[in-house]
Amino acid sequence: DTLSEIAVKTGVSMAKLQAYNGIKNANKISVGQVLKLTGAAGSSKPSSSGKKYVYLPASAASWRIYPTNKAPVKGNECGLLRPKKFGGLKYEILANPQTDVYTIKTDQFGKVNIYAGKTTGATVK
Repeated sequence: DTLSEIAVKTGVSMAKLQAYNGIKNANKISVGQVLKLTGAAGSSKPSSSGKKYVYLPASAASWRIYPTNKAPVKGNECGLLRPKKFGGLKYEILANPQTDVYTIKTDQFGKVNIYAGKTTGATVK
């Protein structure tokens, strides 16, 4: 991927990606390099008032999960969760790297990101 492709996929401008990641030359990014998608210092952690959880509804037959180093877009998924099979699923939120994207830890896939926007039926508490 190029920085401009990543900017388009994630909706974060190239200028912000460069600033968040200290990139001086937009033409020089490395394979496997992990990029920050936000610049706010505390935005990647749940609030200090307690743990937060994401709840995936039992009505969802499957839920895409994504590697933490790739944009959460169709085609980048690394597996599927099966909320319907288990009557819904609940995961502790480990990080919130961008709006409606949450880092969770699963037994089968380890640390992954999920998209849980308002239209998905997922809730965060």
